[in-house]
Amino acid sequence: MTHRVWMALIAGLAGICLLSTFSPAVAQDANPSAGHDGAVGISPFPAGAAGVACAPEALCGTAGPFPDTHWIADGEWEPTLDLLGFCSVDATTSSILYMDPNSCTTFTTCTPAAFTTSYRAFAWGINGGDMWVSGWNPPVALFHLDFTCNLIQQFDVGVEIAGLAMDFANGHLWAMRRSPVGGNTSALLEYDITSGTPVLIQGPLTVNWGGGAAGIGSAGLEYDNSTCSIIALRQDSDNVGRSFIEVFADLDPTGAGGILWLNNCDITTTQHCTGPGNFINHPWGIAVKENAAPNQKVIITDIDLVAACAIPGPGAGPIDLHYYPLPNAVPTCGLTAVEPSSWGQIKAMHTR
Repeated sequence: MTHRVWMALIAGLAGICLLSTFSPAVAQDANPSAGHDGAVGISPFPAGAAGVACAPEALCGTAGPFPDTHWIADGEWEPTLDLLGFCSVDATTSSILYMDPNSCTTFTTCTPAAFTTSYRAFAWGINGGDMWVSGWNPPVALFHLDFTCNLIQQFDVGVEIAGLAMDFANGHLWAMRRSPVGGNTSALLEYDITSGTPVLIQGPLTVNWGGGAAGIGSAGLEYDNSTCSIIALRQDSDNVGRSFIEVFADLDPTGAGGILWLNNCDITTTQHCTGPGNFINHPWGIAVKENAAPNQKVIITDIDLVAACAIPGPGAGPIDLHYYPLPNAVPTCGLTAVEPSSWGQIKAMHTR
């Protein structure tokens, strides 16, 4: 699809996206101090499990350099548009990057005026071009935006969010709560956003990454609608650049059925802190192209750390993006259900 067609799509979507006149609302309290909610099927990451090496990476492409951009963070593939979206990170703001998943080229960006600090978590909405963005820098907020980055509505869910992912079939937004500073545990929360206001379905569901010394623990998040699975990036788990692709089963995509850890693989390389290049340096964000071949399914973004493991300054780039296969953890699907009319497809769901 040409960039001219993309720009026409942008103009069309901008015309149909309605801006909300409501004041910011507060979503249902996520109660982050409560731990997990006791739902069945919760399986924390086995303590100390290292994971086997992931299959070799391939270079998807490079993006940028972009003004006021340190690195590219969380992303997601929009199936109806066949479009990738990513959130870029700067010290004081963030931008949204749109990328062609077939060529790995970025063709346009926009910067939400609602942002007053940098954000890291990105998911497409269920209305064909709207977006959900969040992060952990104060003021922490969950933003609902239209395709041209105008604010639809803003929410306070009381959670520092490291990654977002959308279950398009059910209208459920998954969020990865950031690991506490000095800790190595994260948590998953599931929200129903079909009304436009996030309503907590379940969580926090504790995800114990295991491992040794404290680290950031969680970064990008994705939902693979083709397998009803949650894919997370376990990032810098021991403060030495060790990172993993983690896969969980969503045991009941329609409700609060809990999750089940399936498998992981290690994407740590010897290229850590060696500067920009064609091999991953410091993984951060993740996107999953569900209809791609196995060796082009997962796209990992790269901070491209520079000398002495320093974060690159604004205008960094070109920034690498990399393909990885998923670890061998394809969920077993049983029951089927009809998706909403906006999709009109048949979807496999996990049995309990």
